[in-house]
Amino acid sequence: GKHTVTISATSVSSGSTRSTSLSFNTLASLSASCSTATSASNILSVSCTTSSPISSVQCSVDGETPQSCTLPYTRDVSTLTAGSHQISLSLVAINGATSSSTQSFTVSAVQSLSCSSSQTSTQLTVSCSN
Repeated sequence: GKHTVTISATSVSSGSTRSTSLSFNTLASLSASCSTATSASNILSVSCTTSSPISSVQCSVDGETPQSCTLPYTRDVSTLTAGSHQISLSLVAINGATSSSTQSFTVSAVQSLSCSSSQTSTQLTVSCSN
């Protein structure tokens, strides 16, 4: 935020006082509003709106080692178990300010198909069920 320092000096001989002020800004905080969406094919999408331009982002799903990523972020999460999961984002603004966000998302169970086939000299029959 904005800060002001005022320095005053008083002359011993004349008793007059002079003052000067210096204003400066410390690193502004970074606010980020992130949202997630998971498609039916289990593709995770994350987008964020931030108060300052972003210089770097780190992403971590379910506590894995954070990896450099870009926004908007997309990832195929079909290899994760069905159910609730979390993605954590660490954002760094160009001015050095930081923000973190943790979002929950759900992975849908992917139904597998079991198929069998039979063939005659004139026909191929395939039957599948889940």
